[in-house]
Amino acid sequence: MQLKSFVKDLAFVQVVNFIVKPLWIVAVDRTVQNLLGQEIYGEYFLAFNLAAVFFIITDLGLNNYLTKNAVDQEKGARGIIFNSIKLKIILSLIYFVLVLLLGWQRQIPMYLLIWVAINHVLIGISQWLRVWFNASRQFRKESIIAIIDRLVAILLWVGIIALLSLNDSETLKVFLGVQTAGLLAAICGALLLIHLGEKGSKEYIIHNIGQVIWECLPFTLLAFFMAAFTRADVILMDFLQTPTSADYHIGVYAQGAVLLNAGNMMAALFGTMLLPIFSRQIKIGEDVRPIMRTSVAIILASVFILVAVLLLWGRDFYLLYYKGTVSDSFQLDYQYQTFVTVLLVYAPMALTYIFGTFITALGHLRFLVLLSFLALVLNLSANFILQPELKALGAAWAANITQWFFCLACLGYTLMNLRKKN
Repeated sequence: MQLKSFVKDLAFVQVVNFIVKPLWIVAVDRTVQNLLGQEIYGEYFLAFNLAAVFFIITDLGLNNYLTKNAVDQEKGARGIIFNSIKLKIILSLIYFVLVLLLGWQRQIPMYLLIWVAINHVLIGISQWLRVWFNASRQFRKESIIAIIDRLVAILLWVGIIALLSLNDSETLKVFLGVQTAGLLAAICGALLLIHLGEKGSKEYIIHNIGQVIWECLPFTLLAFFMAAFTRADVILMDFLQTPTSADYHIGVYAQGAVLLNAGNMMAALFGTMLLPIFSRQIKIGEDVRPIMRTSVAIILASVFILVAVLLLWGRDFYLLYYKGTVSDSFQLDYQYQTFVTVLLVYAPMALTYIFGTFITALGHLRFLVLLSFLALVLNLSANFILQPELKALGAAWAANITQWFFCLACLGYTLMNLRKKN
C-alpha cells in the first residue's frame, strides 16, 4: 500500500512539475540566453552560482532537520516551522551580506548581486515553508507550491515580452524581476494553505537557537560541501580563465547546466518525497527496498531516454535550441561537446537523490559529510588539472568524475546497510 501511494503521489508531482518547469527553461531561460549571448548571461550565471554555493547559510540544514524531527518524533509540523522564524531571519540576513561582500570582491555588478541574493533568500523561505507539507506527507500540495513561482514568472514574462521591446539590460532586469514576483506568489500560497490546513501547535518551540544550530551542523556541512562540489566549477572558471574570456566560457557551460538543473529539479522531487517516507519506514522497521527499487528504475529509464536522445538527435537539438550562438565549426564542436558532457552529469546526480536520501534517513550523516568533503577535494583537483586546457569542457568532465564518485560511494554504502538488515 505504501508503494502504491508513493507511485501515485510521485506521478502527480512529476506531471505537475513537467508541465510547468520545462516551459520556464524553453520559453524564458533559453530566450534570455539567446538574447543576451554568452558573455552577459555568463556574468549572471556566475552571480547565480556564487549565491547558490553559499545558499546553505539561509538554511544550515534546518529544512532536513525539521522534516526528520517532525517524522521521527511525530511533532506538529506547523509548530516546528513557525517556531523557527527567528532563526530563519537571522540566517537569511547573514547570507545576504556575505553574498554581497564576496560578489563585490569579484567585481560583479552590485544590482545583479542584490537581486540574485534576494531571489535566493525568497527561495529559501519558500523551501522552508514547504517542509510543513513534506513532513505531513502532503506531497501533492507541496508540488503545487513548488510550481507557483515558475508559473507566475512565465505568465509575467510572456506578457511583458509581448508588450515591450527590451534591450540587453532591460531583458536581464525583467528576467530577474519575474522570478522575484513568482517567488513572492509561492510564499503567499504556502502561507495560505498552511493557515487553512492546520491549527497552530505549541508543542515544539525553539528556545535555544545555538542548540538547534549545533544539531543542524551535520546537515549544514553536508549541504555546503555538496553545493560546493556541484557549483565550484563555474566559480573556478572566473579564476582560472583570463578576465576577458571567463564570462564566455561560463556562458558555454551554462548552456548545458541550465538544462541539467531542469532535470535535476525533477530528480530532486525523489529526495523530497523519500526522506519522510524512508525515515518513517526505518522507524517502524518496514522494508525500504520496494520503494527504492521503483525509484531507481524510474531514474534509470529517464537516463536511458536522455542518452538515446543525445545519440540520435543531440547535435540537431543543440543547433535548434541555441540557434544563433555559434559562429564557426571549431566553436560549435567546443560548445556542443561541453553541452553533452554537462547533461551526462544528470545520471549520477539523479541516483544520488535516492541513495543519499536513504543514508540521511538512517542518520548516518558523518559518512555523507566525509564523503562530500572528499568529493569537493576531488572536484577542485580535477578542475585545476582539466580547466586550464579544456576550459568549460574540462569543468564538465570534472563534474562527471566527482558526481560518479559520490554516487557510487552512496550506492555501495546503501547496499552494505541493506544487507545488514537481512
